[in-house]
Amino acid sequence: MTISPLRVRYSLIRKLTSDILEKARISEPPVDVEHVAKICGAVIEEDNLGEDVSGILLRTKHNKTPIIGVMKYQATVRKRFTVAHELGHLLLHDGREVHIDRLYRVNYRSDRADGGIKVEETEANAFAAELLMPVQFLDSEGDFLFDIGADEQLKQVADKYGVSAEAMSWRLFNLNRFRRR
Repeated sequence: MTISPLRVRYSLIRKLTSDILEKARISEPPVDVEHVAKICGAVIEEDNLGEDVSGILLRTKHNKTPIIGVMKYQATVRKRFTVAHELGHLLLHDGREVHIDRLYRVNYRSDRADGGIKVEETEANAFAAELLMPVQFLDSEGDFLFDIGADEQLKQVADKYGVSAEAMSWRLFNLNRFRRR
């Protein structure tokens, strides 16, 4: 018997984030992730989580309110991505009461990853990218394509969306929005 590899559910993620943004009445960047977390029933707590932990999702049977723990010493853009990433776990992945994200990369990982854990991380990253940098918002920027190496241009757009230049570059790369001069 052949077991097919788990696939990242990009269509579901795009639909889910679109519905959340509509429910939250967010129609332009930057996305207020604290407001989104509240709408999704989660509470955000900042604390010192240890040097290699960026975020934690805690959901217990005793406390019906999920808690998203964020390393308080991270940059604001990293905190925003971490909250969005943990929201992705909350909304997409049932299971463990505690989910700890060690310092992770914000780029998409292969959907051919072994087992469900790497797929879950890829989905959480995809969710965070779609929530913070929705394709419909980026489309409203016009037909502008970003030049590879246009660091100042990229930084301006990243700042507008409240994300790091690295996160924005990966998002634009995955949307085929780069061009060479």
